[in-house]
Amino acid sequence: MSMTQRTITVPERIRRHATEHPDRPFIVEAGGRGVSYGEFHAESLTWAAAYRSLGLGAGDTVMS
Repeated sequence: MSMTQRTITVPERIRRHATEHPDRPFIVEAGGRGVSYGEFHAESLTWAAAYRSLGLGAGDTVMS
């Protein structure tokens, strides 16, 4: 890897894909029900906001 490249984290990759292709499937269950990248990202933001409202932040352990 050259010095000008940087590693893209999983959350960054999901956020980017949700922005560029929100209707594409993120995951599809065996029964055919699926969740799109846009839906997954929106749900993730909802959970993050709920955790922040409880005083949790980056690096805090939620469950062990």
